[in-house]
Amino acid sequence: MSIVMHAVGDSIAGLGVFVRDCSGKPLMVAGKRMFSVAADMMEVQAIIMAFDLLREFLPQYRAVEFQSDSMTALQVARDMVTKPSREGVLAVTLQYVKAMEALRFSHIHREGNEPADWAARRACTHEFIWGPRESLPQPLIKLMLSDFLFDPP
Repeated sequence: MSIVMHAVGDSIAGLGVFVRDCSGKPLMVAGKRMFSVAADMMEVQAIIMAFDLLREFLPQYRAVEFQSDSMTALQVARDMVTKPSREGVLAVTLQYVKAMEALRFSHIHREGNEPADWAARRACTHEFIWGPRESLPQPLIKLMLSDFLFDPP
């Protein structure tokens, strides 16, 4: 499974998370709207959002790769998982991620992040979650068709 995150915006940020299985099939696409002025912290928030989505909606997946185009956010997230707090609002989620069978944080170029970027931009106007049993919007499908990992049914 691969999870791609992205944050976009100035004072209003959209967090986008695009979750796919090892074959490139989309499992979940989510977007959340937040207020912020720090882009790197929004990237970290997108990673935390991905952690929460995984724990809540896709707990059967125990080997995960988190991808982001922000090296800083990846390092912060890796540090949070390596030494998770035992208390606080993130404690349960961080302990869950740390206990995964396989976990990797990977840097990707912004061009490899287009589905998550689309989700982040859409989230600037409204929040959403699309699951595997729902039809994905046409613009997102077009982006995915240009991605070599996606093989439509």
